[in-house]
Amino acid sequence: MANQKEDNLTYYISPSKNFNIEEVERQKADINLLSEFFGVEKFQIFYYSAVSAEEVFKLKGFDYHPMMYTSNSGGFAEDYNIIISGNNSEYYTHEVVHLYTSKLFPVINSYFDEGIATYFGGSGKFDYQWQKEKLKKFLTENPDFDVLKHLNVYERLYFEKETPVPYVVSAVLCEMIIAKFGKEKLFSVFKNGTSLEESFKIFNLNRNNINSELRQFLK
Repeated sequence: MANQKEDNLTYYISPSKNFNIEEVERQKADINLLSEFFGVEKFQIFYYSAVSAEEVFKLKGFDYHPMMYTSNSGGFAEDYNIIISGNNSEYYTHEVVHLYTSKLFPVINSYFDEGIATYFGGSGKFDYQWQKEKLKKFLTENPDFDVLKHLNVYERLYFEKETPVPYVVSAVLCEMIIAKFGKEKLFSVFKNGTSLEESFKIFNLNRNNINSELRQFLK
């Protein structure tokens, strides 16, 4: 893999792809935004840019893994500030957010961890605003959907094969909480690894209002 240094980013580029400087500039801009939002200095990030999930798993040392062929995108945030991307892209803000949260909030609940990453970086190849519009459509078509029955962010509940519903619901809840309570109160829940049940109580959410609050906020 060829390497390329850009500000705090060191890229390792698959020989199967071309280096995309426009995506690098987008990534650098998002990192500036994340550092400001989380209140920390930028840090070194080592970004392995691969063309496919198959190549990602081979980078991780697998000869075979069942996930190698189930998706044409995806990646990981790893220890030591490493991003491994299978998106054929030099831009992967969702996973970069996980580097920030792992440093600042090592016991963050996984539901909120994926939510805040989706809020900033979307999911897959689509940004948060695109995913949020898909969630609006999903909730319109599924009026009985209950947030509290789908709190496992690893549940493979996708809408139109592109929108991971629990990820995007969590992202909207993060946005709603920041709007109503401020980011510092959300950070306190992240920092303490507070359970979802207790977190919802802190933010005045319960089984009687969480679904209506979510739908109202999306309007």
